[in-house]
Amino acid sequence: YVKAFLLVATDEHQNVSEYAKRAGTSQSLMTRHLADLGEVNRHHKEGFGLVEGYDDLMDRRNRRMRLTTKGKHVVWEMCEAFK
Repeated sequence: YVKAFLLVATDEHQNVSEYAKRAGTSQSLMTRHLADLGEVNRHHKEGFGLVEGYDDLMDRRNRRMRLTTKGKHVVWEMCEAFK
């Protein structure tokens, strides 16, 4: 989960396939991790609310990921901890 979160945090607006490739994992595992990091997890229960998917306007079949406001706050808190 941490790796998936950090991949989105360091390079938003990519699709699941790209994050899976960068993590060296399967697309299905990355999909599960990103779902759990989202508002509603893969079990249809409350997720962590740190990332969200949105449709690519140029290709609606392509879903891209970005941080939520809560996710951005977590990144800010992490950066503050390293000062």
